[in-house]
Parts: sequence; structure tokens; C-alpha cells
Amino acid sequence: MSITISQPFSEEHLYTAWTLLNRYKHQTMDDFGPQTYGDFVDHWKVVAETELSWEVWRDEDLVGLVTFRPISPIVGFQHVVFFKTAWGWPVNLAMKMVYEDIFDKGYRKIATYCFSDNFLMIGLAKRLGSKQEGILRQHALRNNELVDIIVLGLTKEDYYAMGSIRNDGSKCCC
Repeated sequence: MSITISQPFSEEHLYTAWTLLNRYKHQTMDDFGPQTYGDFVDHWKVVAETELSWEVWRDEDLVGLVTFRPISPIVGFQHVVFFKTAWGWPVNLAMKMVYEDIFDKGYRKIATYCFSDNFLMIGLAKRLGSKQEGILRQHALRNNELVDIIVLGLTKEDYYAMGSIRNDGSKCCC
């Protein structure tokens, strides 16, 4: 089994991405996110112009989508969605490849905002070195209820200090 990433996320895969987002929207989107496929396509046109994006493949299957929205020359926010069948080492490996790509582009920090009950994403971010930096109380509306958002951050220094560099000094993505 091989895990690969490609950039940018292709428009020809938007329906697969919508299926993925729609399946897990209770964990990934608030009440103001795209509600229909047409809304999603319109939203994606803006994303494609302003954010970095990656497709994540397991062999021949598209299993995930990652976006990174720069908010300054040094930091940006990530949004991550994977089919549940990909969770585990495939997601860990894919995210390491994406993180290294982001850091190679000159960014110094990756921020993650997620619902406080999205334990998969919180766990993934922490396994990859992110630290919880705060809780935004009643910050989003989901299913017509106010919910908390967890803020996590990962600096380039912290990421590489976790052992993502081989003994010879070259980068390691696994």
C-alpha cells in the first residue's frame, strides 16, 4: 500500500470531496458551511484561489483532502478531511508529507481549529506535535447549538524537534 499526495486538489475530484465532507460534516463544518454540492463548488472556487490544497491517495483511491489557508507569510490554518478507512498510519504519513511541504514553502506555523468533540482530529494534531493553545468558547454554531472550538498550533521547530529528521540531517516524512 502506498500513500501519496498531489497538489493542488483537482476540480475533477470535487464530487468525491463533497461526498467526504457531507458524510462527516457534523465533525468538520458548522451551520454556515456549504449545504449543497452547488454551494460547495462555489466555495471551492474561492478556496482554489486563496488556499493551498492537497489530494491524498492510498494506492489508486482518493482518501482525503487537506487545505492550508495562509493568514500571514508565516502562519496559516489547515482543514483536514479523510475517509475513516484511511485513519491510522496512512493519515499520519500523509499529514507529515503535507506539513513538510508547508514548512518547505517558508511557513513557520500550522494552526488547527476543530470542534471540541472532534477527538480524531485533536489526537492526530497532537500526535504530529501540535500543542493545544486555547479554547474558543461557544465560537461556532453546529446543528443550531453553540459549540467550542479547540485551537492547536505546530511550529516548524517543534515539528522537526520531534524526530522528523533522519540521523544524516535529511528530512524524513514517515
